[in-house]
Amino acid sequence: MLPGDVLFEIFDFYAINSESSCYPWRWHTLVHVCRRWRQVIFASPLRFELKFVCTPRTHVRELLEFLPPSIPIIIRNYFDTPPAPGSTPSIEDGSQVIAALEQRDNVCFIELEDLPSSLLEKLATTMQETYPTMKYVLLWAGDESAPVLPKEFLGGSAPCLDRIWLRGIPFPDAPLLLSSTIDLVDLRLEKIPDSGYFSPEALITALSTCTQLETIVIDFIGNRHPDGPELTSQEIASLVHIFLPALHGFAFAGHGIYFYQFLSRIQSPLFMPMLESNFDDLDKRVHYEASFTPSVREFRYGDVHLMDDPVPVEE
Repeated sequence: MLPGDVLFEIFDFYAINSESSCYPWRWHTLVHVCRRWRQVIFASPLRFELKFVCTPRTHVRELLEFLPPSIPIIIRNYFDTPPAPGSTPSIEDGSQVIAALEQRDNVCFIELEDLPSSLLEKLATTMQETYPTMKYVLLWAGDESAPVLPKEFLGGSAPCLDRIWLRGIPFPDAPLLLSSTIDLVDLRLEKIPDSGYFSPEALITALSTCTQLETIVIDFIGNRHPDGPELTSQEIASLVHIFLPALHGFAFAGHGIYFYQFLSRIQSPLFMPMLESNFDDLDKRVHYEASFTPSVREFRYGDVHLMDDPVPVEE
């Protein structure tokens, strides 16, 4: 019989060589071999970087009974293997996803695509408390009737969050949540309906401490004019600006005045070549993209596209 330290090294080598960018290594295969293997692996959950991947077909509550109590939880609704014959996992029910989300101290990663509005309503209710280790949130609506996320989403505070990607889900209080983040690197709010509108002032204030931010995508479906009087360039210049030194990807779709009031208050190397740009005639819908590749110091800019009709930007 191999001693425990030898098994440890073998498992460690297996873990290093089987890790992928999409899924953690398959430690669960080893722990089902025998009790001794399970004890060796569960004795060092941090060393082996154990993560519990939950999908709609995972028996969450049953498995949690024998897993390490502090194991990080990843929640996804797509699969790395096909379902067993006769098995049809349904995201409509979502009971297993909800069961995983109830482990608030452990959930660090959530990636749920094509969510029906019925399940989104359940998520909006369940996720109104703080998730202290949450680092990544991706929620995509599967239809056009997505409910509005409440102010209490994620408890209104997500200090560990570094990536958030919402698509087709109204969240008017998004700036409040973003203001609690200090390590945010990727912000993508896409296909925002009118019910999810937030002002450029609120967004600028929220991002003022996000100095590590690398990507911003703001995509409004409609063409809503910012509330309040239209500001002149002198008035905008007198307002507080924010500095985002790490920003290398930016995309915006929405009203031209919103675009101007938002972009003009961001100081970043990404926008340096744009300082002399002409922002006349922006009382229309705008689509704009910019990117910078730091390794080769290459800037890429799209034109500021002005559109008469308030239609969604094509993907």
